[in-house]
Amino acid sequence: STEYLDAGNLIGDIKRFLHGREPFEINGTKYHSINCVGDPHFHDFDQNNRARWVVAFNLKRSTS
Repeated sequence: STEYLDAGNLIGDIKRFLHGREPFEINGTKYHSINCVGDPHFHDFDQNNRARWVVAFNLKRSTS
């Protein structure tokens, strides 16, 4: 379905955006590294028949 493909494309975009980013800070938390540990993959459909995708990251962070 179109929603399935859209969800797959969105999680791929999220992976590309986060993986290997330069350090940044949000609300006093500094993210030193974010690295994807695998490719996004389809998990299942929820009760409303929406595609659920997953991807895992390792991250290093610290608080001020």
